[in-house]
Amino acid sequence: TQITIYDVYIYADCDPGNIQSVGLSGTFATLPNCSDVTGITAITALDSIFSSWSWIESSGIGTYPSTGFNIQYGATGFIPNNGTIVNADNNFSDTTIDITLGSAVTYDLYVQAVCGSDTSNYIGPISFTTPLTNNNPCTATPLLVDSVMVTFDGTTATYTPGEELIAPPATGCQMTDGWCDTIISFSTWYTFIAPNSGIVHISGTDLGFDGQIAVYETTDCSDLNTFNLIAANDDALDGSSLAPDFIVCGLETGNTYYLMHDAASEFSSGIYSLRLDSLPG
Repeated sequence: TQITIYDVYIYADCDPGNIQSVGLSGTFATLPNCSDVTGITAITALDSIFSSWSWIESSGIGTYPSTGFNIQYGATGFIPNNGTIVNADNNFSDTTIDITLGSAVTYDLYVQAVCGSDTSNYIGPISFTTPLTNNNPCTATPLLVDSVMVTFDGTTATYTPGEELIAPPATGCQMTDGWCDTIISFSTWYTFIAPNSGIVHISGTDLGFDGQIAVYETTDCSDLNTFNLIAANDDALDGSSLAPDFIVCGLETGNTYYLMHDAASEFSSGIYSLRLDSLPG
């Protein structure tokens, strides 16, 4: 049987008296009938994933030629079988178009061979990061409340002129209405929809990147003069992290809010995480 671990015991039977020796034991595992893929690579462009792999048909009794491949991907750390699945053809490469890919998001990708009614294991993950395109509010990346933690690469983020107009005040590092200072250096933008309770817990502590977050409401993403600051935080309120970690209350259910993430440093940005969870009212 494929993909099964077997134990083997060997004994010597000796005459006279049918004496049996001490057993010699061993273990072996059978390979899948449908071979696993190898050598997976994945790169990305705007709204596209370019993946490739190698595959060799299994040998032995019976043959199991490939009839196609399954590609599965999701935000890094996702649990396999819970990602987006693409049924690819029988080539050893694929171009996947997905306009929902986030900006500067790190994804994991797995590939599985299909041999008729049989399949191989999902092999991976191979990670890739999408291009950064959310440097201003009107190209903001949507975030889901009550979803998984998402990893972003902000190393190519820049400052958009004029953002100093809406910089949170310097009320303190562990506050919910301001930052340690009013400097914006490497901003990236996101949106989220307020849950029924109107309360959202926003955290960057999964990776602990030293960043700062501000939440706004606006009627025009292209006019910074219409932005109204709702909440802002620099360091976790309990002092456990330099990453933001705070609760925003009083949001209007169903309304879209804008979230700006910025590096606390004036000299460099990096890889950070965001997680949004609703809290009961």
